[in-house]
Parts: sequence; structure tokens; C-alpha cells
Amino acid sequence: MHKAHVLTGVAGVTTFAALGDFTPTAFALALTSVPGFTLLPDIDHARSMVSSTYGFLTRGFSLLLGHRRETHSFPGIAVIGLATWFATLYADNIVAQVWLVLILTLGWAALLRTLGVKGWFADLLPIAAAVVVVCYRDEWVAAGGSPYPLEFLPVAVVLGMLLHVAGDCLTNSGCPLWWPFSKKRTAFSYRLRRKGKKRSIRTNSKFEHRVVVPFLWLISISTSVLWASGLA
Repeated sequence: MHKAHVLTGVAGVTTFAALGDFTPTAFALALTSVPGFTLLPDIDHARSMVSSTYGFLTRGFSLLLGHRRETHSFPGIAVIGLATWFATLYADNIVAQVWLVLILTLGWAALLRTLGVKGWFADLLPIAAAVVVVCYRDEWVAAGGSPYPLEFLPVAVVLGMLLHVAGDCLTNSGCPLWWPFSKKRTAFSYRLRRKGKKRSIRTNSKFEHRVVVPFLWLISISTSVLWASGLA
């Protein structure tokens, strides 16, 4: 569902932009950050887009996490969001920098892969960009570059992960939203009867490709036009 998840992130950003007062800079920042972070929860699955970005280095996370468990629950997302926020407060600390670079690299690399960018360019560009905006932000600004507001990063991470979980809750498997306090899964499955049989939304199903994805495109385009019209 990586394409659907990314489109959910795009639709979320364009909707917030249309409802709020987003400048073009804020719009571009959110659009290049949030959609990538919608893929972050699936780091717990060995065959997911984000888990396969850097081979065994990223796939190793799936060995430590249970699929649709830690990264698909409110407590888990809160821990990751708080850790990211705490790291932004101490961005000169080497441990905090490693965390911030890791988060940014995963989001940007997964997004590039989803857009069809492959090879060494897709591998190295996210790492280089993340290192520059985290470790050499002063030098980057002094050279005339636009600063990446690190204080925005926790918001983007949490929003992206929540949008991912919302999408997964529409499938028949659902998510354990309060894990580890509760293992009960929340699934708002869309069911219909056809020839006496129940159908539900499944990952990579025809319903996802023929209905969900076009609907997300419609939302993204219409809200983008609405936002752009407000700038005129």
C-alpha cells in the first residue's frame, strides 16, 4: 500500500493547506516531508518500501518489531514523536543528530523510491540532504541555502504516521491502536455484499487501486487548486 499511503500524506497536506494559511514555502516543506513519513510505520515489515530502502541495514528493524504493532499504535507513535522532538531540542548532540538524520533519511529515501527514483542517486541524496540540514545547518544557511526548520520535523513525523495508521484501520486487518496496553485491533472495514459474499478492503486489492487511489488523487488535486486559488 506504499503508493496509497504516500497519496494519503499528499492529500493530508493539501487539505490542511487549503483549510489553513500555508505559504508556498510551508506547503513545499510539508509536501516533501509528510508523505514520506506515512511509510515510516511499515519499517516493521521486511518487504515494505521503507524497510527495503537500504537493504539489510533497514530490513533489520523488521526483526526487532512486530508487524502492525509498535509503529502502528498511538503509544508507539507518541514515543517516536517525543524522541524526535527531544532530539530537535539538543540538535548539537551527536546522539540526537544520528536520530534526526535516520528519521529524515528514511522518509526521503522511501518517498524517492515510491516516485520511481532508484539507484545510487536515491540512496545517497537522502543521506547527504539529511546530514546537511541536521549537522551543517549553519554552514548551509551561510552558503545561501534555505534552512529546514527542525521544529517542524516531529509534527511531520507524527502526522505522517497517524495518516498511515488511519489508512491501515480501513483494511480488514486493522491496527492495535493502544498496543502494548491492548492487543485489540481497530478495523473500520468497508464491507459490501455481492452474490451473498462479504467483501472487505484488503491490501493491494482491486478496490485499493480502482477506488482508493483515484479518490486520493481527486482530494489532492482539488484541495491543491483550492489552496492555490487562495494565494491569488
